[in-house]
Amino acid sequence: MDFRILGSLAICDDGENLAVGPPRIRVLLALLLADPGQLVSVGRIIDEMWPESPPSGADALVHSYVSRLRRVLRSGPTGPAAARRLITRKPGYLLEVAEHELDSYRYHRLVADARAARNGGSPRDRVALLGQADQLWHGPPFGDVPPTPMVAAAAIKLTEFRLNVLEERFETALDAGHDENLVVELTELATRHPLRERLVGQLILALYRNGRQADALDRYQQLRMRLAEELGTNPSPPLQHLHHRILTADPALTSLPAAARTPIPRQLPAAPRLFTGRKDELAQLTTTVDTAGNQGDVVVISALGGIGKTWLAVRWAHENLHRFPDGQLFADLHGFSPTERPAHPTDVLDGFLHALGVDRDRQPDDPDHRAELYRSLLAGKRLLIVLDNAFTTNQVACLLPGGGHCTVIVTSRNQLRGLAARHGAHPLHLDVLTDSEAHTLLTTSIGPDRANTDPQAITELIGLCGGFPLALGVIAARATADAQLPLADIVGELRTRGLDALDSDDLTASLPATLSWSLSHLTDRQRQAFALLGIAPGPDTGLPAAAALTGLSERETYRVLQALADASLINRTAGGRYVMHDLLRAYAAELADHAGHRSAALTRLFEYYLRTTTDAMTCYAPYQPTRQRAGPQLTPYRPVFTAPGSALAWLDTERANLVTSAVYAADHGWPTYTSQLSVTLFRYLDNGAHRTDAQQLHTAALHTADVDDTTPAAGKYGTVLWRAGRYQDTLTHYQHMLDNLGNTDDRHALAVIHGNLGIVHQRLGHDQPALDHCHRAIDIYSEIGDRFGEGSARGNLGILYEQLGRNHDALDQYQQSVTLLHQTGSRSFHALAYGKLGLACAKVGRHQDARLHHQQALAILGEIPNRQYDAVTLNDVGATLCLLGQPTQAIRYHHHALTHATDVGDHYEQARAPIRYHHHALTHATDVGDHYEQARAHAGLAQAHHTERNTSTARTHWRRALALYTRLGTPEAHHITTVLAEVGVKLDRPKRTSPVDT
Repeated sequence: MDFRILGSLAICDDGENLAVGPPRIRVLLALLLADPGQLVSVGRIIDEMWPESPPSGADALVHSYVSRLRRVLRSGPTGPAAARRLITRKPGYLLEVAEHELDSYRYHRLVADARAARNGGSPRDRVALLGQADQLWHGPPFGDVPPTPMVAAAAIKLTEFRLNVLEERFETALDAGHDENLVVELTELATRHPLRERLVGQLILALYRNGRQADALDRYQQLRMRLAEELGTNPSPPLQHLHHRILTADPALTSLPAAARTPIPRQLPAAPRLFTGRKDELAQLTTTVDTAGNQGDVVVISALGGIGKTWLAVRWAHENLHRFPDGQLFADLHGFSPTERPAHPTDVLDGFLHALGVDRDRQPDDPDHRAELYRSLLAGKRLLIVLDNAFTTNQVACLLPGGGHCTVIVTSRNQLRGLAARHGAHPLHLDVLTDSEAHTLLTTSIGPDRANTDPQAITELIGLCGGFPLALGVIAARATADAQLPLADIVGELRTRGLDALDSDDLTASLPATLSWSLSHLTDRQRQAFALLGIAPGPDTGLPAAAALTGLSERETYRVLQALADASLINRTAGGRYVMHDLLRAYAAELADHAGHRSAALTRLFEYYLRTTTDAMTCYAPYQPTRQRAGPQLTPYRPVFTAPGSALAWLDTERANLVTSAVYAADHGWPTYTSQLSVTLFRYLDNGAHRTDAQQLHTAALHTADVDDTTPAAGKYGTVLWRAGRYQDTLTHYQHMLDNLGNTDDRHALAVIHGNLGIVHQRLGHDQPALDHCHRAIDIYSEIGDRFGEGSARGNLGILYEQLGRNHDALDQYQQSVTLLHQTGSRSFHALAYGKLGLACAKVGRHQDARLHHQQALAILGEIPNRQYDAVTLNDVGATLCLLGQPTQAIRYHHHALTHATDVGDHYEQARAPIRYHHHALTHATDVGDHYEQARAHAGLAQAHHTERNTSTARTHWRRALALYTRLGTPEAHHITTVLAEVGVKLDRPKRTSPVDT
């Protein structure tokens, strides 16, 4: 418990402030604390509360107030134990309070210690102790308690004692020469107590010593006149003597013995000359200190070695020297050093105390006493303390001030979470420089003239160094040392030699050496995990993947990752992902190579990725088997997917890692992993229109020794060609596969090839070959019982029939497609089939069925996103609405389709949307007789058909637009004339509706 009377009345129980309550309860508590531990009778309480006429039943009222005060005590964390402190004992009550629990007790104890220090202690020590005592005051004693005789007497006694102690502190400080910071405080007190001659005399002396002789003499005259007017007396002889000495400029007033002069430590290193950027971090430091105000604060700057923690701390310190008039302390704690062990706090305290004026032979031998003296000397001062290169929380903790106005900045490669938990420190994690900051640092280091000789090399160096300040500094030093060396040569050296190009005989300027110091304090298991994380392909790593890579349990892996993050060797990002800087990754990979763990670790990782991808795809697209070949299960832990959404979320998160790992595996001895992942991941990449990823993965699979022209992975490469619009190349690729398959037993592969050939022939306008291949695919799928394959193939055949004008045949195929796809559980493809079926119904006059099927399509559409085919369904719904006489709604769906198609880069569906949009616009404009909008619609249709390479139709619409614009006399007529003159090349016939790849 903590009871406070030196200011407003307060009770603090285990860090929690308790609400004391209304005035009567405050008076009761004040009476019990005015003479703590002593019995206060009920009669005395009544006399204090009602000094003139106590109410009837006053005894009962006092008893009720005591009960309410007990409830207040019971409301805190210690509960009943606190309430039992308030004891009923005839003829009244007493409150049990230990000396350390009452602020007035602690105040008197500190004052007594300061007075005891007169024998053997320094003036600085006494001033520090008295200043520490004064910090316990927060206002007038019992400040918010209604006055009673007993409380008022106690308050007067405490106030008078405090004034005497303040005068004692000021006198000690003046004797020791510590007068530079006293004027403000003395002026405030002398104004409140203008007739306290000792206090005014101290102010006069402080003003004189600070070069304000006129103000000092004016203060003396003010006192003299006030004493004469109010008391009819003169200033005391000592004050008159001081006045005379000031008038005669007595040199003894300003000359002090050397022992009395207080040193002001200025231990900061020089400001870093090449410091650049970090505006946000500098502002954050300033905001933190400003927010703390007079309470002081602790900031921990953490980052990997070589990022610039010390530079930031020292730069901010030099920019804010005005905040710390009592000096700055700086110590390198050698937490991470090639030659020295971490500094012991006792040794650091030795240096700090010496800087604060305590000779080493006068410092306490006991470490705790030394820390107490250190905190006492800092009490009431405004100092900045920079603790650089710290290792642990314990190394720093005893170097923190006891409170007050000091600010502490700690830099460390470790995050030192204990300082935040135990001391309320503010973390500031430092990242690499931005490209702009890196450019400024590099050009400033080597000189702008040198940098301007090869700006491309500068850009490449910045990219290769990844914003790492130490790496940039090593490069700059190399360039500066050899002015004739072309910057392009340094780029080449950095590309070929990697980290070796950033090494140096000077260990402090060697990036590999700097990184190695961070590893020196890790356990063997942590070092091995760090090395293996460096070889994991992909931009980041999740916890399960890290467990597979390291071969550790999930729990142990989490602990290791947390240790590496605390050491700033990896960064944890949102979603529990872990990332590593590229240069750090290169260093880790070298360690993994030396340790010989690469092959086994990557095998475990690839096995984890493949099995988990298979699980995810089974949940996300159960209608399409992955056909993964079974292998040994090397990693026991994998995520469990209970719904398509969770599987899709995992695939989205890991996509970059899966593709990157497959490309790496193809070139480094794991071809089976690449080819199997190509097949397994196909539907996800295609549905999501992840074109670039699909191209990288399927191309890598095609070129592995594990893949030939008959394998499924080769078929997936055909999709890459198809999505790129390379239809003739796609046709050649699939035909080559078909020729090589021959009489293969793999009927599924044969059906896929026939189906894809049907799609390609349809897009190229080869109607009969398209029909033949579609029928062949349907026959094989039906024969092997692949309902998803047959449903997709029948949908593609329906598209072909529809474009040949055979709408009833198309309707029949779409109906069968819907039935088959419904049986597979393929919701997104089911929506696509419903969209096609609805449009076919509209074309044959079955309008009610058309509305029903499109409602079904739209209901399914948002369940599982299918970016590749959503635009097709939306365009089909729009076309159906147009046929049903709802052009306004149709335009809305075509607009959504256009957005989807643009997002996924589907140029054909992009073209379908604006063509229909402008048709609807033309219909509206014609109906209302708006010739200008008719012209705009014709121009839009012309541009859309031109994009579709349908030059004849495009020219027709441009001519109609030109006629309307000419009739209207608008300037658009000239633009159309120019366009018609430019369009003269022969273009391909228009493409057709996008089928479904299988």
